[in-house]
Amino acid sequence: MEAERKKDEARRKEIGKYRLGWIMAKLRELGWEKEARRWKKDDEFINTHCLMTDHEWTVIQPQVMHLMEVERENIRQEKIGQHIKQRIEKWLKPAFTKFVLEQPPNEINPNILDVALSNEWRTLLCTSPFEDDLDEFLVDAASERIPEIAKAWRKDRVEHFLEAIRKSKTYLGQEVTEDTLLLASTIFRCTLCRRAGDGCRGAGDVLTYPHTLVHLCHFLWEGEPEFHIVPRDAEWTAPPKSASVGEGLKKKESPGFHIVPRNAEWAVPFKSASVGKGLKKSPVFRLYCREEKHIFTALGPKVGVWDGLDPHIVFDDAAHEHMLSILDALGWSRDTTAAEMEEKQPYVECLCKCYHRSWETPTRKVLRWKKAIFECEAHEEKDGETKWFSKLDDEESLDCKQYDAKERIKSTHLNCPWCNNHRNIFPYETAPDILQHMKMCPAISPGCSSEAIEHVKKSDGTSEDLW
Repeated sequence: MEAERKKDEARRKEIGKYRLGWIMAKLRELGWEKEARRWKKDDEFINTHCLMTDHEWTVIQPQVMHLMEVERENIRQEKIGQHIKQRIEKWLKPAFTKFVLEQPPNEINPNILDVALSNEWRTLLCTSPFEDDLDEFLVDAASERIPEIAKAWRKDRVEHFLEAIRKSKTYLGQEVTEDTLLLASTIFRCTLCRRAGDGCRGAGDVLTYPHTLVHLCHFLWEGEPEFHIVPRDAEWTAPPKSASVGEGLKKKESPGFHIVPRNAEWAVPFKSASVGKGLKKSPVFRLYCREEKHIFTALGPKVGVWDGLDPHIVFDDAAHEHMLSILDALGWSRDTTAAEMEEKQPYVECLCKCYHRSWETPTRKVLRWKKAIFECEAHEEKDGETKWFSKLDDEESLDCKQYDAKERIKSTHLNCPWCNNHRNIFPYETAPDILQHMKMCPAISPGCSSEAIEHVKKSDGTSEDLW
């Protein structure tokens, strides 16, 4: 029986080899040689007990021709992808690098993928014929628009955070403007960071504007977004709401489209609904044409892809109350901005029960403001008139400033202005270091890494200081 089985298997392989040769010869004869070489040979057509005949070929030819057409289109798209990548390297990276280097070192701006997806640049990068170089006049016009693109990007991102504030207990039913974002008492928490621990933490999990615009958890770093190809002039179709199928879970949504108004400066992706507490589906991006996907292929794997704020970013009501208490203790206005706090870096004595546990030996606790806010918690009941913080005297404040200058380690995991990442290119380099990252950042124009590093060194480093 075993010998018979081996003999039958050998005969089957010989027939398969014959059938494959027969089909490949026919495809070469019909002009599909290049596509046939890439074709993943289908067992349905190869592994049978019967020799190939002209009659059988007439039966399977439509299916095989369809597979060849798919392969031909794949080849065409790969070539287009190569041309688009070359355009990004030659035109977009230099223009974007020039823009970043002209900005103040601490300025928060869109990353290169955000700019590439603007109406101006996505149209330019995907202009056919792809074999031809771009018109330098059109490139210059798109490059001059980058500052306006950045303004539109910021306006869109700001609205996401304003919406998070409007949902808070503190501001429920109140008018919220961009001025509210600037306040030191406007503090957000990232629930993803809190669960993941220190390795994922940005700014100590205490997020203030504008640094919260580029917090790492707002971006998709692994996997791929979902793409919906919708022509530029299509009308807007609202995505359908999902029906719940259990606590915190939702059914898979029917394809929804976020159609950008024709005069929009910034192409905003529609982000699909959350699945479970703190978990998210991949974001959905609207593309005008299939070729635009190559922009993601060229930049997406190493550049942050915007993934929205919901559900991981929340306005922190407890931190807001503690921040107001810190300002009161310092004798500063409650309208003090986060930028002013970053500049002055005050220390306070912490009297609140958040910082003193009943099982711990009582000690005096003096913390920098951001560390104090990070450790605060919501109180189960009102503390009445109990002071939460106390101002240090002049001598103690001076000691803290001297400590701050000599001992406190400045973090080097500021976000890269080009890609919004701060992680190193190589996974074995575990300590985040923006300078190491930027030596090989894929978004920086070739040959400009030294200038980029010097630009970042001018940053005051306060956006994500360590304690």
